[in-house]
Amino acid sequence: MTSYETLETTVNDGVGHLILNRPERYNAMNGQMMNHDLPQGWAELSADPNVRCIVFSGRGKNFCTGNDIKETAELGGENIARDAEWPAVALTALQNNVRKPVITAIQGMCAGGGLYFAAHSDINISSSGATYFDPH
Repeated sequence: MTSYETLETTVNDGVGHLILNRPERYNAMNGQMMNHDLPQGWAELSADPNVRCIVFSGRGKNFCTGNDIKETAELGGENIARDAEWPAVALTALQNNVRKPVITAIQGMCAGGGLYFAAHSDINISSSGATYFDPH
């Protein structure tokens, strides 16, 4: 599997695992994750003939709290790719044309942009302490 700065990918017994790996930032999505790692991670697992389904989760106590607003503020909004279709990022399995079943395992906070992952999954499984909210 490819090594990524912001996520992990593994395959075990036909199950691909895509794991957000920024627990110190509650798995908030930074520019590296949005513009490179997520599209590449989805493509890698989607193309692997040994993967029959994908489990998507987050490392640590929280699933995903959306955009890393601290990074966005520090960079003046330049961590997000933009074009006529703003935002021009493909984050979810659906947006990346993944045709394999996706199970999203949600623990802790699922907020903001993290809600897209839940909405674009085939199956969601939540821990008893999972919370969902939209801060917009």
